[in-house]
Amino acid sequence: MVDSTSKDEPVKRIVAPTWWDYSGFLAFVLVWLIPITWVGLSHKSVAGAGNYLNNQYRVASLFTRRCPSWSEYYYLIHLEGSSRWTVVPESYLCKMQPIGFQSRLQRYVADSLGQHHGVYQRQRLAVFVRKRFIRGFRPRRKVNAVCFIEAQYPTGDAMASQLGSWERKEFSEIPKIRKQVISIHFFDKRTPVNGRGEKLPLEYKSKR
Repeated sequence: MVDSTSKDEPVKRIVAPTWWDYSGFLAFVLVWLIPITWVGLSHKSVAGAGNYLNNQYRVASLFTRRCPSWSEYYYLIHLEGSSRWTVVPESYLCKMQPIGFQSRLQRYVADSLGQHHGVYQRQRLAVFVRKRFIRGFRPRRKVNAVCFIEAQYPTGDAMASQLGSWERKEFSEIPKIRKQVISIHFFDKRTPVNGRGEKLPLEYKSKR
């Protein structure tokens, strides 16, 4: 007579979850799943978790959905007596690219967009752009203003889906519909103009 229970029992012991499995699952839910859900939805730290765990939760919550668009930043200057704006090559402003394809200057501009006083942060960057432009080009005419431009590429757009490493497009290659003014900064004691969303072409308005 064959004892069928003796053959089934080892299988049951392997397949059936043990208290270690339940304990591990409970720890995963309490220590990881619930905290990252809280951080991702509330954008707040978990009280009492400490800096290390909160940093892990923030990183895990970064990529919950795809980025809707990809941004590039450009810098234009206006010379006294000119009827148009001139694009300043970024190589004259910041040669190092420690953040992938972005330069430090682009990182500063991007960070300023989410700040309450971002327009005044860019005012300081505008002074830097003017100084570097004067040093690199030595123009005979005075620099009247600096304009920051954002070019956006929607995810899936041909210009945002380059093969190989990212290559920064020339300002003239970007369609006007993709470009918008962030802010304009003057050097004649005028208040900066926060023109977020204003489309090109951009007209320089002299002080009245």
